[in-house]
Amino acid sequence: MRISDLIFRRSSGDGKCPGESAILAYSEDRISAGARTQLERHFAECSSCRELVAFLAKESIETPGPESEEIAVLQTAKVLAMIRDQQRRSSVSKDKAVAGLSLSYFSLATVGVIVCLIAVADIFFLRQQSPADSAMAALKLATKDERRTEVRISGGLPYSRYTGVIRGGESNLDDLQFSRASNKLKSAEQGNASASERQMLARVYLAHGTRPDAQRALTILTKVAEESVETSELLNDTGVAHFLEGDYETAASYFNRAVVKSPNYDEALFNKALAEQRLHRDQDAKNDWRRFLDQSSDEHWKSEAREFLKMLDGPDPR
Repeated sequence: MRISDLIFRRSSGDGKCPGESAILAYSEDRISAGARTQLERHFAECSSCRELVAFLAKESIETPGPESEEIAVLQTAKVLAMIRDQQRRSSVSKDKAVAGLSLSYFSLATVGVIVCLIAVADIFFLRQQSPADSAMAALKLATKDERRTEVRISGGLPYSRYTGVIRGGESNLDDLQFSRASNKLKSAEQGNASASERQMLARVYLAHGTRPDAQRALTILTKVAEESVETSELLNDTGVAHFLEGDYETAASYFNRAVVKSPNYDEALFNKALAEQRLHRDQDAKNDWRRFLDQSSDEHWKSEAREFLKMLDGPDPR
């Protein structure tokens, strides 16, 4: 099941569920103890919210270490005690109390697993990953089912089918995984952040796929280029920003520079061919699509390249 399906299921309910931003804050431990307790009581009664929180935890988790497991168990025990205490103070009849206690333990087990997963995921990522790496992991989750840019962003994102921008033209980073990725990089908005963190923030903007986001990314990438070494990835992402703004000529020049610097750079070569096709430089585009098919090992991207080549070259492209 995709995260969009879970969000739709919640939105079709009675309207009493907490907002997506509140659930994201809960999963990243950015709320007060009182707010956390209130949300956990809601999760005990709402299967849709439990599924969404569990989805976030499952998507983030890696193999935890013993210390992470111990802390997670303690957190789970705290939640168990809280709901048991609430049940003991209930004023219902004995029979109903017994039934209620059984239901609470059933719900509690689910909540306990959720809390355990979140605690393990948060602790593991905080201790093992840099902000840029954590953001890239979240961005991979945000784009694993669908991507919003035809051109390819740097960083080794796995293949997903292009679907276009699914929200309005203005930036709207309210998707949970996009929000998670951008939250990891709050420090990158500062001028003293590292080049890798700022470039990663630019990738999050680019992946969201709107023109305003492309402009934000371009501002960041231009500044990074002025202050650090010009890498093929930086050139490619700058080209992506220009492509999203509709400036295919400038985009093609950046993709070409990236390919010159790194001839086997698949992302830049794919993008170069696509920009040339947009510019109606058909022969150049054909040559680059064929070159991409020869050097790429990813069958998903090769299949998409064949579709573009077929538009130019007729049936039966290799």
